[in-house]
Amino acid sequence: MKSGPVLLIAGVNWSEVEENEFQGVFDTESQLQRSLCPGDSLRKRRLEVMAETLIMCSQGTQTSINGALSTAIHLKDMGVDVAVEFGQESLVAFAEGVFMISPLLSTYAQTMIGNSKEMGLPTDPMPTLRMAKALGVPIYTAEPWVQVLDIREKLPEEIEILSLADMMKLIAEAKRHISI
Repeated sequence: MKSGPVLLIAGVNWSEVEENEFQGVFDTESQLQRSLCPGDSLRKRRLEVMAETLIMCSQGTQTSINGALSTAIHLKDMGVDVAVEFGQESLVAFAEGVFMISPLLSTYAQTMIGNSKEMGLPTDPMPTLRMAKALGVPIYTAEPWVQVLDIREKLPEEIEILSLADMMKLIAEAKRHISI
């Protein structure tokens, strides 16, 4: 058994799971190689992906996506080395061009949109995405999500697709992680 703090992910107490029970723990390069998506390779030239701060956004709501991008823009303006990673629902929102308000905020939608416009805040994530990219914020997603969702041709060009290995490097080397 592992000792140390309890880590609960997806309802599993991972501190009680033996390493050989968890497919994500790799003892050798060959084990890791077998886990990679088709086309990934540890021997491929790795992209130089690195960020001090990584903002991760998986929710497909307008508020989450704009929140992630706006935060990145403000941090970049402060001189912070920041990147954004989109996954799951946020990728579908970009692929379909549909950015919904979360159900909990739906009764406030018109108020939020009106107040945001009055304050000069973005309400549409697409211009915010373009602005972030133009300001030099790297914007990424991982190849496995693109393959699973089959959305490669639908994603905006501002979102760069990284191999699984490069995404894991980015996540591992970032000093701060913000989940929005």
